[in-house]
Amino acid sequence: MRNVTGRPIVRGTLGGALAAFALVAAFALTGHAQQARTVADGVYSAEQAQRGAALYKAQCAACHGEKLEGVIGPMLAGEGFVAAWGGRSLAELVDKIQNTMPLQAPGSLMRPQAIDLAAYMLQVGNFKAGQALTDATAKQATFPSARPAAAPA
Repeated sequence: MRNVTGRPIVRGTLGGALAAFALVAAFALTGHAQQARTVADGVYSAEQAQRGAALYKAQCAACHGEKLEGVIGPMLAGEGFVAAWGGRSLAELVDKIQNTMPLQAPGSLMRPQAIDLAAYMLQVGNFKAGQALTDATAKQATFPSARPAAAPA
C-alpha cells in the first residue's frame, strides 16, 4: 500500500514509531539518572537522626554497641558496613531494620522508627544531613560501592 507521495505506508509508520520510541527511551533514561542518589547526598534530616539516636540507645546498643561498632550484632557504621551495603538501596536497610530488629522482638518497629534508626546510622557514619528521609527517597538512595576519600583540609 502506498500513500499520496508514493511511499510505502508501513515503512513510514514503522520509522515514526521507532523514532518516537527512541525519544521516549532517552527521556526515561535521563529522568532516571537524575533521580539516582547516594547516601552521601544528604538524604536524612538531623531531627530524624536525633530521634534515631534515642531509639538506638534504648533498643539497639546492647547488641550493636554504643558507637555502632558491633558487639553481639554486626557493626552498623564504618568502612566494613558501607562495603557490605555497597550498591544497595537505603530502602533495603530500612526494610531489614523494620522486619528483623530488635532481635528479641523482630518486626515490632514502626516504619518511621526504622527510618529514624537508618538516619542515625548515616549520621554516625559521617554522611551529611539534608532533607528528610522518606520511603520514596530511601528507594532512590544507594550506598556507594566504595567510600570516596575525604577531601584534604
